[in-house]
Amino acid sequence: MNNHGNYIVSLGQIAKWLATQAESLGVDILPGFAADQVVYADENNDRVIGIITKDVGIGKDGKKKDNFEPGIMLKARQTIFSEGCRGSLTKTLYENVKFKLRENCSPQTFALGVKELWEFPDNHPEFDKGLIMHAVGYPLDWKTYGGSFMYHFNANGVNRMALGLVTALDYENPTLSPYGELQKLKHHPLFKKMLEGGKCIAYGARTLIEGGIQALPKLSFPGGILIGDSAGF
Repeated sequence: MNNHGNYIVSLGQIAKWLATQAESLGVDILPGFAADQVVYADENNDRVIGIITKDVGIGKDGKKKDNFEPGIMLKARQTIFSEGCRGSLTKTLYENVKFKLRENCSPQTFALGVKELWEFPDNHPEFDKGLIMHAVGYPLDWKTYGGSFMYHFNANGVNRMALGLVTALDYENPTLSPYGELQKLKHHPLFKKMLEGGKCIAYGARTLIEGGIQALPKLSFPGGILIGDSAGF
């Protein structure tokens, strides 16, 4: 894998920038509203015409609170589903026998990526702006697919490093902890000396698509399409 000449970027920052570009073109962005149901043209469920957002103001007991607001219906000629891995609405589309989206593909497989974000002082001897490392295997056993990644970058004048581990979710060992495996990785001599003198300022995790081209479903159906992780890319 050759990363020379590439850029290290924040996907979150790119998404924010893309949002401003979309809004400048007249796109309405509604953050904070989760899509809850797929809307079909009729009871035959053979053409999608939009979605309904989730009701808000529901108490833990399932009862409506004073601030209850019902979900709203958003209609469109084409609805684009981009929910990440195993999105709740995408799963209902897969189950729709009229669309047969997964009729001629292999089952999808998944992995879990766990990442920590570290910060370093300006004079840290191991910080190397632009350094990228990808590795396969360690600390996972030979039966478990996965690997690690590391990026050294400067964000607004601050030296930072992203360190993470991806573990396929078909691992056989029921006691395996992807987070625990990341902690083992940090004790490897290479990473241990890099982390000395730094501090962890954030962490996170997300599921990843791993099925490959043979697991791609049919991507379009009447009234909509699948993109991104929802589609299996």
